[in-house]
Amino acid sequence: MTRLGVYDHQQIVQIADPLKDSPKDAQTLARSTKINAQILYRLMRGLAWCGLVAHLADDRFSLTPLGECLQTESPDSLYENALSMGRLIGRHGVPYLMS
Repeated sequence: MTRLGVYDHQQIVQIADPLKDSPKDAQTLARSTKINAQILYRLMRGLAWCGLVAHLADDRFSLTPLGECLQTESPDSLYENALSMGRLIGRHGVPYLMS
């Protein structure tokens, strides 16, 4: 598992694929993405706030129609775009994107 708090943007963007068939909890997603479960849970709550996933009453997460565009096999996939944005943010920071 990677160091706590330091993750590759590709690991984060790949969260949509494990959710393709059914909702999952943060522990299950953590095993498949190799991201710390506590950090992943907070990230998933943030993605729910953005509308990419739904936070279900049983503490599982499911993809929303908006989040489906991050699946690698989706015909309208924006996966590669999200990776590119992650590389830009990683290299230059968020202010670079706003200039």
